Parts: sequence; structure tokens; C-alpha cells
Amino acid sequence: MAQNVYDTRRPVFVTPYTGAAVKYGFLTNVVAAVSTACGHTAVDEANPPAGLVFGANSPKPGRATRRRADGNDSSYYSIGSASALRTAGYSLTRPRIRRGTAGNNSFPVYVTLGGIKYAWRMPVHTYLSLGADRANLGIQDASASDNDLVWGARTPKPPRGYKVEADKVISTFIDPQKLDDLPAGWSGVDNGVI
Repeated sequence: MAQNVYDTRRPVFVTPYTGAAVKYGFLTNVVAAVSTACGHTAVDEANPPAGLVFGANSPKPGRATRRRADGNDSSYYSIGSASALRTAGYSLTRPRIRRGTAGNNSFPVYVTLGGIKYAWRMPVHTYLSLGADRANLGIQDASASDNDLVWGARTPKPPRGYKVEADKVISTFIDPQKLDDLPAGWSGVDNGVI
């Protein structure tokens, strides 16, 4: 049975890779049989699970695709459903994760937010300007061994803080636990999306 692209999309989540604490959330309108086969779990919006993220660039679950006479069935799948999907004739792409590797112009950093490590690349000049304030803002260095970083999530998103120095404004994400105890000279810009 073909999916109706005009059906209302519903929020679901999958576990993107083995051992992931993150739940990858997205909106779908695939038919119930495909949703069940892919291991989708409906999001209880009144009581969402710990580690739920929407719109993340990484980690990204794999996609399951199967041809039908009148089209394709395709959606993200939960890693625990991979074997059954292969048996059912789906082709699978692999899940992707992104680790915290340093670059020439930026450093990988993260703050802990609702049980997840919300990561981003901080420009070298900002990283150096923050100095000891990094730790006081809850910003931690990511490393190549971190396989549980969440990059680019739309929800949740940490709050931002800023500090005005003589000739510039420094702005960065901060750990929400630090909002009530910001280092001297720092102010909160927003409360993020939690």
C-alpha cells in the first residue's frame, strides 16, 4: 500500500546505532506496516523519552528502502530492526556518527543538555578568547573517542551566553546548568529549546 504524501505526519523516534542513548526523532507519514517494520516508536509529547533529539545532523540513523510495484517504501530505521528488515527485502544504508576531531580553524566542543552531548565546532579565536571561562560555562572539549555527540540538533538546543569585551562581543552556547551561576561579565541571551 502506498503512503499518502498528504497525510498528517506524526512524531516518532528510532535508536540510530547499537548502544545509543540518543533517540533520533523525526516526523513521518509512512503507512503503519512500514513504521512497525522500521521499529518506529511514537513520541509521547507529554512525556518524551530521555535523549530525544529532532533535526540532528549526527547521529543519523540508516534508511530502509524496499521497492513496490507502485513505488518505494522508505524511512529511517531503528538499529534493532536491521536483521528483520533485510529478511523482508529492504535494502539498508548504515547509520552515521560524527566524532570530535579537531580541525585547523576550529575545536570540537560540547555541553551536556538533557542527557545528551550537544556538540559544535568553535572557531579557534573564540576558543582562545574564552580561556578559563570555557569550563565555567560548562563547555567541554570533544575528542575522537566521543561517539555519542549530537551535532546540529534543532531540538533540544542549549542556551547562549555572551560577554562584551573592549572591542568585541563573544557569544557561545552554554550548559543550561550554568545559567544561574555565569562567570563574571557573562549574560544569558536566551534559554535555548529544551
